[in-house]
This record gives sequence, structure tokens and C-alpha cells, in this order.
Amino acid sequence: MGRDRGSGRGVVLALCLVGCGASTGEAAGPVDPAPVQRGAPVSYAWGTTDGRVVSSEELRGRATVLLFVTTFDLASQAEAKHLEDLYRTHKPRINAVAVVMEAPKYAPLARSFAEVLGLSYPVALADDATRQGRGPFGVISSVPSWVILDRDARPVFAHAGVVSLRQIERGLRSVQR
Repeated sequence: MGRDRGSGRGVVLALCLVGCGASTGEAAGPVDPAPVQRGAPVSYAWGTTDGRVVSSEELRGRATVLLFVTTFDLASQAEAKHLEDLYRTHKPRINAVAVVMEAPKYAPLARSFAEVLGLSYPVALADDATRQGRGPFGVISSVPSWVILDRDARPVFAHAGVVSLRQIERGLRSVQR
């Protein structure tokens, strides 16, 4: 009965902040993702929401920005719009693809995702291997996740989570060197 209810709220708030990723002793703002060591070209082929197939063979010759998303995630939706802005700025010098990490039965949601957000680049459905971490990009443990491939489909940049367009631009510049 003599308990101070205010201090209980402070503990709950602190736990919520820790659970949401807030930390102490770190600088505010996004951390620059490290470039990925260029390796062997990756090979992929995914069906798109408009019935086509998007593949590493088809997109070879230009830098390609892949954004792994889910349709229900607000950060994925925001990053898909950011990718649209980037694509419009750099088209036709780059390719862009959103890869929906959901089962084929959710194809209507992926189609709606593309339409509602007004995306002009292909939106593909990840195959079973990609969704289960056995695809060319390994385990994709969070969405949104970004990958930039060079002209030969070799990964040169990867980042899990929200990223600034400035960071993506930097990744693209590394491909153009």
C-alpha cells in the first residue's frame, strides 16, 4: 500500500526501451554497414507478382539492389518506398527488386503491397530455399534486409534493418568504382 506507483512505470518503460533496441552509451543514429567482401556471383530466380521471373541472369550487367521484405511489416513498407525513390533516381543504371519473404499462398498480398505502394520495380516472392535460409543469400533473419550486387551479381553490400538512402548510395558508388 505504501508503494510508489511512479517508480513501477519507470521500470516498465526501461524494459520496453530495452526490448525495442534502445541502449545506453551508444551514439544516436544509424551505424554504417560494412561492405561485403566480393565473392562468387550468386544465382537466383524468383517469380514476380505480375507472373514473370526475375533472375540473376536477367539482371546481370547492372548493379542490383535487393530488398527482402514482408508485406505486413511497416519498416518493410517504408524501405520499399525508399527503394522506389532510389530506383527512380538511378534508373536505368540500376536494377531494383523487392523480395517478399512469405509463402506463395500470400501472393495476393504481395501484389497489393506493390500496387498500394506504387512500386515500379519488380516485386518477387522468395522461393522455399531463400525463405528457409538455404538460398544464395544464406539466412535472412530480419526484414527489411538490403543486398547490393555488382554488375556480375556478386554481393558487395548487405545490411539487416532500416538503412539511410545515403548508405545505399555509398554501396552503389562502391560498385561503380
